[in-house]
Amino acid sequence: MKLNFNHWYSFKTRLTILSLVISVISICVLTLYSSRLLQYDMQRQLGEQQRSTVSYVATTLNFELEERIEVLNLSAKAITPAMLKNPASVQRYLDQQAVLHFHFNGGYFVLSKRGIVIADSPLANGRVGVDFMERKYARGALKDGKATVGDPVMGKALKAPVFSIAVPVSDGNGKVIAALVGTTDLGRHNFLDKITDQRYSKTGGYVLIAPEVRTVITATDKSRIMQQLPAPGVNPIIDQHIKGYEGTDVYTNPPGVEVLGSAKNIPVAGWYVVATLPTAEAFAAIRDLQHRLLMAAFAFVLLTCVLVWLMLKRQFNQIWRLRQD
Repeated sequence: MKLNFNHWYSFKTRLTILSLVISVISICVLTLYSSRLLQYDMQRQLGEQQRSTVSYVATTLNFELEERIEVLNLSAKAITPAMLKNPASVQRYLDQQAVLHFHFNGGYFVLSKRGIVIADSPLANGRVGVDFMERKYARGALKDGKATVGDPVMGKALKAPVFSIAVPVSDGNGKVIAALVGTTDLGRHNFLDKITDQRYSKTGGYVLIAPEVRTVITATDKSRIMQQLPAPGVNPIIDQHIKGYEGTDVYTNPPGVEVLGSAKNIPVAGWYVVATLPTAEAFAAIRDLQHRLLMAAFAFVLLTCVLVWLMLKRQFNQIWRLRQD
């Protein structure tokens, strides 16, 4: 019986190619699966660390805000109905409150029941006579009778990005008769900088956000102060944060950088803070490992090709010798 050499040679080629294809597909699938699994594990571990860090930051900011509310409340207790009838008396009292000056770099002032400034310290700020009734903090203190942290806005008098905290001033019967307000100038060094000026890892940072107005209060990147967040529906992760979601996700932030971000709410103000880390840094190690895995897979494929070819060559050489016989 004669063997058709061309037939066997064609079969040898097809079998070699089929074996190589199967090997390549198997190795690629295994490499891809391993890479995905490693990235998932690393993202989970980094997320846990990030959530722990952002929780600490949120707790610290919440404490700082509560402390300022308490300082305002203590100072407000000394303001009496008689003092309010004489704005000069209120002005002298404010000028003596060094503790307020220490806590509020944008100054502090007293609002009348109608929301108009009757005393301002430092007086040079020029807020006396200005109506602030439309501000969130003024309405909260004067109409709702509770301490209120305002939204970040451009100051009417300071002409700078600011946010204010207001507490009600009550008479002996608990009736709200005025409000004491402390202002933080975001354009100058302030207590928030103790947190936001710190980098998270090498290239990451923090962003403090007022969700009601979808506005950045301050951030490690100071150019983002007063930046508006994307409109609802543009970035689903940001929309979830706005609604109070606390978690860790990979998403593209407003500046267009893909980041690993974790959010934590600040109850006293209704704000939230986000710790972000560019994925270029977060997953640098795993991507380097993925690259090494791909190189190893490529080398293994080449080795497989050589071994399969040598094995088939040896087998078909035997068939060739039988054909010769």
